Amino acid sequence: MNNRKYLVWHLAVIFFAIVVVNCSEVNEIKFDLTRYGNLVTARQYDDGKLLIVTSKQDDPELLHLIYQNGSVVSISYEDSINFKNSSTWIIENRYPLATNYVILIYYSQYDAKDDITMHGTIINLEGKITTENFILFDHFNRSNRDKYSITEYNDISKSFMITYNKFNLLKWMKYAFS
Repeated sequence: MNNRKYLVWHLAVIFFAIVVVNCSEVNEIKFDLTRYGNLVTARQYDDGKLLIVTSKQDDPELLHLIYQNGSVVSISYEDSINFKNSSTWIIENRYPLATNYVILIYYSQYDAKDDITMHGTIINLEGKITTENFILFDHFNRSNRDKYSITEYNDISKSFMITYNKFNLLKWMKYAFS
């Protein structure tokens, strides 16, 4: 019996040590978004900065970078492409690419929900277009909740790969940009 108590006590100490070590490594940064609007999404670059998307009633899509030191920089891309209410484009997603690029993924409001052509535009962190309005994939069915994902493709600098399900087949494409 004493061996069992001894074992339980040691396991409890080890568990507690693991929890303390894991909690001590967490670096929490708090950021007040009230002046930027409602948080839509946040994604992290490899170097630790965050790409956040916020929305306000008068500005439906705003991009910001939050650096690890807490500084915030807005990315103005409206001179490049417009997603406001008067636009024919509906923004679907935004992903960080490489270290200093963002891909904007969008489709036409006139596309049928079961046959969407997804477009992409790549901008740098100053909001300037580097690659404009190219077709990522077509015949995408949003009504089936089809999914796609974008990942960096590390074999080629400034490249990414899109994977998606089309007609119950997994498809993927690799893109490189300048």
